[in-house]
Amino acid sequence: MAGDEKYVIGVDVGGSHVACCAVKVDEGRIIDSTVVDVPVDSRAGKSEILEVWSTAIRTVVGRCDGTEPDGIGFAMPGPFDYRTGIAGFAGNQKYESLYGVNVAEELVECLGFSAPMRFINDATAFAIGSAWRGAGQEFERIIAVTLGTGLGSAFVDRGIPVMSGDDVPEHGCVWHLPFKEGIADDYVSTRWIIRQFEILTGEVVTGVKAVAERATDDASVRTIFESYGANLGEILSPWAERFGAQALVFGGNISAAMDLFKSAVLRGLGSPGQGVAVVACPLRGEAALLAAARLFEHEFWHRIRDSLPRA
Repeated sequence: MAGDEKYVIGVDVGGSHVACCAVKVDEGRIIDSTVVDVPVDSRAGKSEILEVWSTAIRTVVGRCDGTEPDGIGFAMPGPFDYRTGIAGFAGNQKYESLYGVNVAEELVECLGFSAPMRFINDATAFAIGSAWRGAGQEFERIIAVTLGTGLGSAFVDRGIPVMSGDDVPEHGCVWHLPFKEGIADDYVSTRWIIRQFEILTGEVVTGVKAVAERATDDASVRTIFESYGANLGEILSPWAERFGAQALVFGGNISAAMDLFKSAVLRGLGSPGQGVAVVACPLRGEAALLAAARLFEHEFWHRIRDSLPRA
């Protein structure tokens, strides 16, 4: 990449890693040679976490011949004040050492250079990236869902996240909605699949991948994913109807096993889901990186900045 080219850095903050890269926003394109993905201990102290993040960002700058970016956009998990950049992680959560920290201000000191920084929720970022350059771009109205440790979601109308109004839950989030004997997150998370596998087999595993591998040859284990898909469809069904969703776009680690639960999702949607496409987004992590960088596309930022959640 030539040293005088304009670019933005997109950053995707995960629970166990941070990924970042240079993005040509005007082209909606990640510069592949700049991608950095490094592990981070989210339980570490503030200084250690910020140093890992800033080192990753400086590495991207180095791969851009040292030219500083026009901005740095972050796809960040909540709770987080996306307008001010102040972290709200607390109560034994990941990154809790950042509670009350103004991430933008603290990172400038670590980076050694100043650049504008903007923030968006990580699930919303996946939705924006999917609608912009991924599996959702052929549809006007989509519900994007990230399946992993928890249940992330966002509602998108022609590329713009919808976070309020009668046709979406507050902030576009469904994880906290009442479901069965608890909330939605209790029934469509990694921990639910692992627990069901333990109940069924008496075995303890650490991740969904191992369960999915067993399900390939074991019909009884496949029923776990069928129940998972049915739960997911039932949770999303009323909102898919109310929002007029044309597609459900899935990402996150569990979406890699979508062949095991896609048909159950469709059944769980019931009649309101007739005609709703159910697809996985092949961009996966790249969707969040693209969306984070897109925060520096002037027209897009102007349309969403006042609707960013404060927590």
